[in-house]
Amino acid sequence: MVNGQETERTRIARDLHDGLGGLFSTIKMYFSTLGHREAGLANNELFQQSFKMVDNAAVEIRRIAHNMMPEVLIKMGLSKAINELCEHNNSAGSLKIVYQESGMEERLDASTEIMLYRIVQELLNNIIKHANARNAIVQFIRDENRLSVTVEDDGKGFDVNSIETDKHTGIENIKTRAAYLNGNIQVESIRDVGTTVMMDFPLGIS
Repeated sequence: MVNGQETERTRIARDLHDGLGGLFSTIKMYFSTLGHREAGLANNELFQQSFKMVDNAAVEIRRIAHNMMPEVLIKMGLSKAINELCEHNNSAGSLKIVYQESGMEERLDASTEIMLYRIVQELLNNIIKHANARNAIVQFIRDENRLSVTVEDDGKGFDVNSIETDKHTGIENIKTRAAYLNGNIQVESIRDVGTTVMMDFPLGIS
């Protein structure tokens, strides 16, 4: 079921990028051509507002498609996609995220990369929304047979024994994805110190 959802995400993201994205690019080209051909039209306030709205819509389509399935993940692989995700979050606010990796030169199979990306994406979203952290570390360490993933922050922490915690932070979604990859997950958190999520996955998963 989880893999089916990601397959559908990929399809929708490509449809948005190639279909609507291409359509908006064509509309922008028409607007630009019209502005050059019709004297004074480029200075018309309604024309300018319309062009700006089309441009904003095109940007929003790209953003949605990227969030659903980042192009860099498909083309360049998991490690570069995680690095880009960390850099994007760094530029968006006061949280500083450091990405560390070892042994990630070779790509994993597509479904594994997607699941791991979603896990890290969810964990970083949790940190941004709930942790009130200033620093975070995302670490991938791969050897021949295993992949270790750690996400750590220096935020306010939470009670790992709380039943509501799973619902509040989306831990259940992360556990579901980790289970799909036959992975183990351990969460450690201390109030006013921070949270560490450690995961271990066997490689060669189909």
